[in-house]
Amino acid sequence: MASKTSGNTSAKVERVNLTHPRISALEVRVKREGLSEVCLWDQRQAGLGVRARNGRASVFIFQFRLDGRSRKITLGACSGMSVDDARERALKLYTLVQSGVDPEQHIAKQEAVRKEIRVKQKADALTLGQAWETYIEANQDRWSEHHLRDHRKMMGQPGLPRVRSKKLTVAGPLWNFRNERLIDIPTLIPDWARTESKARATQTRLALRLLKTIMLEHDIVLDEAMGRAGKAKLKKALPKPIIKKLSIESSQLKDWWAGCLLLPPATSAYLRFQILTGARPTEGAMLDWNNINLNWNTMTIRDKINEERTIPLTPYVKKMILELRDYGKVIDINRQKKGYKPVKAPEGEDAPDYVFKAMTGPGHLTNADKSHNRVLAYAGLDRNLNLHALRKTFETLWEQGDLPEGAANQITGHAPVTVKEKHYMNRGMDRIRDLMVRYEEWILSKAGVNKETDAITNRSRKTLIKIA
Repeated sequence: MASKTSGNTSAKVERVNLTHPRISALEVRVKREGLSEVCLWDQRQAGLGVRARNGRASVFIFQFRLDGRSRKITLGACSGMSVDDARERALKLYTLVQSGVDPEQHIAKQEAVRKEIRVKQKADALTLGQAWETYIEANQDRWSEHHLRDHRKMMGQPGLPRVRSKKLTVAGPLWNFRNERLIDIPTLIPDWARTESKARATQTRLALRLLKTIMLEHDIVLDEAMGRAGKAKLKKALPKPIIKKLSIESSQLKDWWAGCLLLPPATSAYLRFQILTGARPTEGAMLDWNNINLNWNTMTIRDKINEERTIPLTPYVKKMILELRDYGKVIDINRQKKGYKPVKAPEGEDAPDYVFKAMTGPGHLTNADKSHNRVLAYAGLDRNLNLHALRKTFETLWEQGDLPEGAANQITGHAPVTVKEKHYMNRGMDRIRDLMVRYEEWILSKAGVNKETDAITNRSRKTLIKIA
C-alpha cells in the first residue's frame, strides 16, 4: 500500500475507511519500517487524511486545492479526536473550498473572534482591586513616594494599627469598590461620591481622579460610561472645592515668630525654615545634611515635579540649622538607646541624615502641624493656617517685598509662568542668593529678630538639656 519516502515527501496510498485501529496499525508500520511520513486518506470524506510521522504523534489533516495550489491544514491529534469529528470538520472546510473561500483565512478569523471574546470576558470579570494592584506594580518605579502613598491610601484596608496613633485605620475611599467589576463601577460612582464627600470631600475628589486614570487604562472613559444623567448626579454629589488663600500677614510675623521660639528646637527651626524658603511641608521635613553644601552655601531639596532643585543657603537659615546640628546628635543617641531601627538608605545612596530630626517614626519631623497649631493659638491667628499656608506666605510676602515673581517660582519649584521665564531668563545661583538674602532680611526685620542672638532660644535649649 505504501512505499518508503524520504524528507517531507508523502507516500501515495489508497483510500480506506478510516478507523482508529487502522491509524494505530499505520503508526506501528511507520516506526517498524523507519518511514519518515505516510498519509492515509479517507474514502468517505474528500480531503480528509491521517499523517503519520516517525517519532511524532499522528494527526488528522485536510488537503485541498485552491487558486492552483495544493495545501494542507492540520485538524488535530488523532489521540484527541474521533474519526467522526474529523469527518465533520473536514466536511465544513470542503464546503468552504467549494464556495471559493480560503479555509485557512476562515479559521484565522474565527480564532481572532474567539480571542476577542476571551479578552472581553476577562476584562468584564476584572475587579477594581485586581486592576488597582496591577496598575501600582507597573508604575510605582516611576512615581514619587507621595504619589505612590496616595494610590495605596485610596484602597487602604480598615482595622489595621496606625504608625503614629493607637487608633486603627479607616477604610480608604475606594475600599468598598475592591470586589466590584470595572464595568459596573460607573453606575455606582454618584451614590458613592455623595456618601464619601460628607466626611472627606478632598480625598473623594483625589480618589475620583485616580480612578478615572485606571479606568482609562482598561478603555473605560468614566464620564462617557456614566452618561449625562450620571455626570449630573456626580456634580451635585461633590461640593465645590474651596480654595483657601490664607497666609500670614507681615504685621503678624512678630507674634508668630515668638510662638515658634517656644517650641522644641527641631520643630521651631523647621517652621521658620518653611517661611524663609517656601518649601513644601514634606520637602522641608526631609531636608538631608548630605544635600547641604556649606562651602558654596547651597542646599538641594527634593522636588515632587523635577525630583530635586537647588537653592541658596541664606545666612540666617545656615545659622539656624548649624545650631540645630548638636540637637540632632542627641536625637540619634536616644533613638539608638530606645532601639529604633536606623533609617535605611535607597540602594546606591548614603543613609539619610535629616536636619529636622524626630525621636519616632522615619527619623524626620512628621507631625509639626500640631505644634504649629499651638503657635497659631499663641499668636491669635486663624487655625486654618496649616503648614502649606507657610508656603503661600512665602509667595505672598515675597511679592510684598517687591521681588520678582519668576524668582519665587524658581525657588519654590513652581513652573515658569511666562515664555520669557521659561525660555530666556536664566537666573544663576548668585542672583537667586541676592534675592533670597533680601527677602530674609525683610522677614527678620518684620519679625523683630536680632540676628546676633542665638536662633535656638534659651527656652528651646532647656528642652535640649532635658533630653540630653
